[in-house]
Amino acid sequence: MNQPNLFDLTNRVAIITGGGGLLASEHAIALHAYGAKIILADVNIESCNNAVKKLEAEGITAIAKHCDVTSKESWQKLLDEVVNEFGSI
Repeated sequence: MNQPNLFDLTNRVAIITGGGGLLASEHAIALHAYGAKIILADVNIESCNNAVKKLEAEGITAIAKHCDVTSKESWQKLLDEVVNEFGSI
């Protein structure tokens, strides 16, 4: 019997909050390995941009986005941007 790969994230979009932190980069590497498109979101966009540069140096495409997880408006803006760019989350 042919079983589906439960970890196949091809054509899926992963938003990682706290995207400028060390653990976020590790999560991004793992999710990318299974095919996910990576969005790093953080209130500190500069740290997010730095994380994206480090990931890109390892051959991983990622996008940095600003998001303050304590703000509903900020979350909504992030979700709208990602859906407009990728079609879904």
